[in-house]
Amino acid sequence: MERRKFFKYLGIGAGAVAVGGTLFYTTSTLKNLVKGILTEDLAGMPVTAEDIERFAEDASKMNPWGYTDVKVKFIAAYDKIDWRWLNLPYKYKYEQYRADIVGRFLLSTNFFREGMDESKKIKYSGIIYTPYNFPCYNPFSSTYYKS
Repeated sequence: MERRKFFKYLGIGAGAVAVGGTLFYTTSTLKNLVKGILTEDLAGMPVTAEDIERFAEDASKMNPWGYTDVKVKFIAAYDKIDWRWLNLPYKYKYEQYRADIVGRFLLSTNFFREGMDESKKIKYSGIIYTPYNFPCYNPFSSTYYKS
């Protein structure tokens, strides 16, 4: 291998390691991650920033998903990527984690109990949803619809 090619490949490799390390080493906490995801995904719905803040605070204390620090950093790094043009590995895993956060928030509010009406104000109940602390209800049941 020629000396110039060696330095070229060395520079490309060092740059890739630096960029990858920067993406992976984020200072995002679970609270900030949850707030950012909920704020972005629920932008068109009538939910207050206070309810999102309360849920994020409770979620950071309880961690109902069991996310480790590495998983939080993975989600935070993938959260900064524009997915319209990229199809990276673990994209669908990231989307699943993101859907778990939004779904747990909606289950912890009055959204499903009010018949999934997007015009009504969504209020956080103050308790993070688990099957043990909420009554069993079926959000797809016909009792939740007006017809």
